[in-house]
Amino acid sequence: MRSTRIPASIREKWQRWTDLLASITKASAVRVALADGDELLLVAASGENQPYKTGERLALSDSGGYCESVLRSADRLSVHDPEGDLTWHMLSPNWKRNPDMERGMVAYLGLPIVQPDGSACGTVSLLGRERTSFGAQAEALLAEFRTVAEQDLKMLSSEAMCHAFSQGTSEGVLLVDERPAVRECNQRFLDLWQLGGGEIDPDHFTGTIRTMAAKTTDPEVVEQHFRSQLSSADEGGLSIELCDGRTLRARSRPARDESGNVWGRVWLFSDETMDKGLDALTTVDAATGLTTRTHFLNVGHQEVSRAKRYGKELSLILMRLDGFSRAVQDHGREAGDVLLAKIAESGQQVVRNLDIFGRLENELLGVLLPETGQEGASAMAQRLQAVVNDGEHLAGAEPVHIKVQVGIATFSREMSTFESLLSLAETATTL
Repeated sequence: MRSTRIPASIREKWQRWTDLLASITKASAVRVALADGDELLLVAASGENQPYKTGERLALSDSGGYCESVLRSADRLSVHDPEGDLTWHMLSPNWKRNPDMERGMVAYLGLPIVQPDGSACGTVSLLGRERTSFGAQAEALLAEFRTVAEQDLKMLSSEAMCHAFSQGTSEGVLLVDERPAVRECNQRFLDLWQLGGGEIDPDHFTGTIRTMAAKTTDPEVVEQHFRSQLSSADEGGLSIELCDGRTLRARSRPARDESGNVWGRVWLFSDETMDKGLDALTTVDAATGLTTRTHFLNVGHQEVSRAKRYGKELSLILMRLDGFSRAVQDHGREAGDVLLAKIAESGQQVVRNLDIFGRLENELLGVLLPETGQEGASAMAQRLQAVVNDGEHLAGAEPVHIKVQVGIATFSREMSTFESLLSLAETATTL
């Protein structure tokens, strides 16, 4: 069994916990012991009279020590009289060689640090020089510390996977924890942002944000994007124009441990400068003349950033065309494209010049309404429903029945990304 290597930030946190527990419980020793091959690596309470030191290593294999029994059983162990405790003797046949007893530690309360697969990888424990039982309050505090340690180790396991990914991907990777502090960035990230290693402050991500934002044409929007994403549980994205003329695409998602708990955020960056010329040719859907899904989403991200920055209103209408799929099945794809083009033409007569009217899926259209609140969006949705529902629609020479199911969502300050607005509107189409 081999433990995850513990970075300084977590080791310092555990040090504070052990010192606090030593102060509250009056235990002679408080420690975390992590299995590392045939040894235990310790983080222990500090102080002149403490028998263990942080960074110390103890023999693990058949040592007769308390922690070895906890690791083997993956269960709680309480010993207050090691010489007379027969249960303890059964758990540890070599108990007389117990190295903790050699240091005068005769009382012990230990809890296993358990991995997701149920095996123990370490212990948290209280030890005493007197034959005594630690009370319920002390055990409750120790259990709380154990939970903290397990969460930290889960985070490190997830971080290790992110590290492996960052070394194998062609994208720039930036991994930030909940403090927020930079936990990982690969060389591709540094190259894309033209950053030197000294420009990344691992302990203060806010400084790194400002450094990155200063390299863009709209620092305030970019800085706001990064700050808002830190507290978001959703995926997000942004197209970033750099001062040197390049365009980076940023995508982000929550970083989760093996239990699904969010402990940070990971950003992926790619250079889309070479694709901008192609994008200009593909912003219009050939069948309908509406905005393509990709361009619609890009504009959506920009409008959300603008709404956040300037406090502007923003709404989104989704139009699901009930009956369209059946028309395509009955009359063919070509007839369906003609039908959809006529519906789009009807809708374009209603929307304003500043609105973005797009085709998101075969039977899903969207209208992005800048500087429009709930009331204005509802009025627009009614007009769109009227022109489609009351119109005469043909698939080939055959009349077909098309009805529009609309979903409306209005931006609020609590929303962190355009995806949040889109998800709310999608949900509304099913109500």
